[in-house]
Amino acid sequence: MANNPSDDLDHELVLHLIASHHGHARPLMPPMHDPEPTTIALDDHIYPSIVPVNFDHADRFHRLCRRYGTWGLALSETILRLAGQWASARNEGA
Repeated sequence: MANNPSDDLDHELVLHLIASHHGHARPLMPPMHDPEPTTIALDDHIYPSIVPVNFDHADRFHRLCRRYGTWGLALSETILRLAGQWASARNEGA
């Protein structure tokens, strides 16, 4: 039986890179209480201004830093962000 390439896929790394690419997953930001919360409508979705803290992200981040090194993880995030910027500049997918 041939090896399945997805067997080597680090699912935690993929999840982290997706989340960090969208501006999250760099734990821990201190939670902030908004005394006058608002909602934001964007593309027919409603987003509350208060986002709960999910400590699973911090645990995953710590595991990934141990696995790849702090700078190795940061490098992976940077490569993905630059690839996204490059693809956007080329207007790929449109």
